Amino acid sequence: MSNLSLTQRNVRGTFVLGLLAATVAAAWAGSEMPTGAKSSVVTADAKARLATNSLRFVENAGQWDARGKYLFRTSNLNYWVTGRGLVLDYTGTSKSNPNVAGQAIRVDFVGGNLADVTGVSPKSLLTDYVTEARKVTNVKSFGEVLSKDVYPGVDMRSYIDNAAPRYDLIVAPGVDPSAIKMQFTGANGIAVSANGELTLKTEVGDKKQIGLKAFQQINGKTVPVTVAFAKIANDKVGFRLGKYDKSVALTIDPLIYGSYYGGDDGPDEVHATASDTDGGVYMTGRTRAPKFPAIVGPYGFNLAGEWDAFVTKLQGDAY
Repeated sequence: MSNLSLTQRNVRGTFVLGLLAATVAAAWAGSEMPTGAKSSVVTADAKARLATNSLRFVENAGQWDARGKYLFRTSNLNYWVTGRGLVLDYTGTSKSNPNVAGQAIRVDFVGGNLADVTGVSPKSLLTDYVTEARKVTNVKSFGEVLSKDVYPGVDMRSYIDNAAPRYDLIVAPGVDPSAIKMQFTGANGIAVSANGELTLKTEVGDKKQIGLKAFQQINGKTVPVTVAFAKIANDKVGFRLGKYDKSVALTIDPLIYGSYYGGDDGPDEVHATASDTDGGVYMTGRTRAPKFPAIVGPYGFNLAGEWDAFVTKLQGDAY
């Protein structure tokens, strides 16, 4: 068994079991399903409910490698926040190499600090993780993560925008943003277009950071600042900025983008649903067990993490 997770409170009774499908079927027939529950085919509504509850940063309380402080997941990306920056673990298929299952890219702030990473905007969800090695209970989830002082006077805020992970670099007044240099280790290459958009080359397709913007809040108004990515080495980028008020905080804001956005249902695949007389909705399916990448670059299916089965109950107050 790989792991079992139990999400409590709003989403109660989430069981992630590294078992065979037959075991899941037996659970549906046994005490997990109350008498009178009616099974049905999977619906878009049920999948949307599960996806909505999956939009969160989960803290690492000992259930994963200590380098990954928080994790946000989509169906094709594990977005890890670390003390040094980010790890972007893209999953997918390669057109040129059928043995490739994904590619991990480490994003480090060159010359930066080991940041103080904390969760912000707590969610009303608690999760238990049980593996063969340990049991970790009451793991918290958050709507945002703040990485304090990635450079002196520069914070990184990770958050969720339309189901996509996004990060802000918040530059304090008087701090020089030219110090910000981001190194992408594990990508096949990086490219900056004529209009200043960043593309990461990977075996599972091009991954872009688009919609880059910068702004300041001055006298209650949002004042835009011209900004673009600037390539400064084969694996490093900085930012090219227009004029701005150096006595006021500056926010630099890219969107991490990939072809997986737009109607994805998150990391969980729902195969069947059922309901009970109390308004609860049950779902069963499979999910890819998250694993912090020990190495960066392309990896094969043996490093992609195991598929685990799950049974989830959403109470009526969860949607």
